[in-house]
Amino acid sequence: MQVRILSIDGGGARAIIPATILEYIEGKLQELAKNPKVRLSDFLDFVAGTAAGAITSTMIITPDSTGKAVYSMKNIVSNLYEFGEVYYQKKDWRTLWGYRGSKYPQEAVSAKHLKFFNHWKMKDLLLPTAIPGYDILNRKPVIFTNKDGSDIHEDLLAKDVVQGSGASPAWINPMEFRDGVNKSIIVNGNVIANNPAMIAYIEAGKTPQIIDKFKRITPDNTFLISLGTGKFQNSGYSLANVKRWNSGKWFNLVTSMSIESSTIIAEYKIRNLYNSYNADNYIRINPIIRLGNSNIMDTSLENVNHLLQDAKNYIATNQSLLDDVAIHLFNQDERYSTMLF
Repeated sequence: MQVRILSIDGGGARAIIPATILEYIEGKLQELAKNPKVRLSDFLDFVAGTAAGAITSTMIITPDSTGKAVYSMKNIVSNLYEFGEVYYQKKDWRTLWGYRGSKYPQEAVSAKHLKFFNHWKMKDLLLPTAIPGYDILNRKPVIFTNKDGSDIHEDLLAKDVVQGSGASPAWINPMEFRDGVNKSIIVNGNVIANNPAMIAYIEAGKTPQIIDKFKRITPDNTFLISLGTGKFQNSGYSLANVKRWNSGKWFNLVTSMSIESSTIIAEYKIRNLYNSYNADNYIRINPIIRLGNSNIMDTSLENVNHLLQDAKNYIATNQSLLDDVAIHLFNQDERYSTMLF
């Protein structure tokens, strides 16, 4: 048996891409199990997500009142459409549309998180998880975990942790957490790890329920699925194009470069770790975006539908790979490991 880890990048509106791909994988798992009620979380041991990726990863492991996963991946894809409606479109005139304070209304954003995550605490989630954020008060990265034995974050509300990980400066207000005299103010996790795959691998190795079962984790016994939110084949920028840019354009480019670079470096590190063991248990899925907009803040219905079609096009041309991922997850489950295909 192998440890099964799912990691989902941040990416704003583009979160619809990995969610749609995971909807296909979950459907395949239901087909293999001959049970339409099984959920993706039934075939995982650990999940991680950053920002919008944290919305998806946490929905995957949010329980219902009976202790089962409340959302199917089909539900989650639909929920992301609803998140987009409030997250990036309803600008708040009270902040002068972002010139004084965050651009989007905190009340509406918080209400949406409450609707989907209720008052579940981190410790209530079905699986161990890791959600990165950055503490601007204490100037340090924070990895929110729930079942690592430390009890540090277990009593935090999942909705608040997820909202903090997605709190893009100037767009959504930071989240404040208090623990006695200690305080932290959390902003977007993509500041430190837009691609949380390496964090997921490390934190899984510190989780008691995983160590008790597998003793230790290495690339040889860890199946890691890392999903990006799509990439673009941009032509780059010439000196003639940029030498007259103002500070606003440079800010947008530097922000984009920082996120893209951290994503690529994380992928480079985890891939080389697995290569050093000659292990083929690492899968990176990050489709090329041809129809959608590169702007992660564009959650217009037109753009999200284009991104959805990009994901469906990827599924159509990579069905064999995705089927293999589902079969591997299925065969690593003790309930089904004796079945042959």
